Amino acid sequence: MPLVSVKAPVELSLAEKGELLKLLAEIVADKLSKPIKYVMGTYSVETVFIDGIAGLGAYVEVKSIGGLSDEVNNALAVELSALIYNALGIPEGRIYISLEDVPGENWAWKGKTFR
Repeated sequence: MPLVSVKAPVELSLAEKGELLKLLAEIVADKLSKPIKYVMGTYSVETVFIDGIAGLGAYVEVKSIGGLSDEVNNALAVELSALIYNALGIPEGRIYISLEDVPGENWAWKGKTFR
């Protein structure tokens, strides 16, 4: 089950959050070749500190059991950064993205791990 999580200091309505998460999930599902029904997304409003300045910025996490590679990670970085810029107005130079391949034994769903 891939996860895409965004932390940014930009307030959004519930509908705006839902639309942004849908677009993020579509990118993640496409790049990881996984069904969108298994992609989870979260958005939280938090203060971001980058370059000695607290302000406009974003931290994005993508976690998945498999599917990540140099090629996929680069494609995710390009598309996620562009979407965050277009949706939230955060410049790409103020967006950090963490991409993590999680072992199945370290991820659980429906009361059991994936391994």
